[in-house]
Amino acid sequence: MSNFIPDDPDIRSPSPEPIYDNTGKRINTKEVRKRDNFLRERISLIEDCMKMRKTYYFYYSSFVPPEDYKPLKKFKKIYLTDNAIKDTKANYIGKIIGQGGKTQKLIENRSGCKIGVRGRGANKQAKDIFENYEPLHIIVVADNDEQLDKGVEEIGKILNGEEDEELKELMDSYNMVVQGIFDDNYC
Repeated sequence: MSNFIPDDPDIRSPSPEPIYDNTGKRINTKEVRKRDNFLRERISLIEDCMKMRKTYYFYYSSFVPPEDYKPLKKFKKIYLTDNAIKDTKANYIGKIIGQGGKTQKLIENRSGCKIGVRGRGANKQAKDIFENYEPLHIIVVADNDEQLDKGVEEIGKILNGEEDEELKELMDSYNMVVQGIFDDNYC
């Protein structure tokens, strides 16, 4: 019976393993998953209507999104390989964050997205219940696809070891301020 594969598509798949929060309450029940799927579908339909409103045919459309509408954030996770994590010479996470978070802030300002390091070993105190279940990764969160692509491209440049003149100048000036060679408030 264990090799039985049903032909009927109406037969449900098994539920995922239960996940509990810090208080012992289950957070991935069927109702929660259905509600999340419903909200994603609703937002997707609203965005489709807004896109159609911009076309010529619906130019005079009177569609207005509901007051409680908030667009979903776009995100992408860039997973680091085990070799990259263990390589102490490369220190990819340190390169992405930079001294005092300068590199991370520069990338965020250039691309318009938020960048964070998440996963096993990223934080001593896990902010998210799912954080310890995933391997170490970089998450890029943006409002639209253009910002997301720009942020992923910037992270890719750092991971591939490509030099960036603006970033290099910023880090050199920061190092000079830290070492006391250059006073930032002099001029």
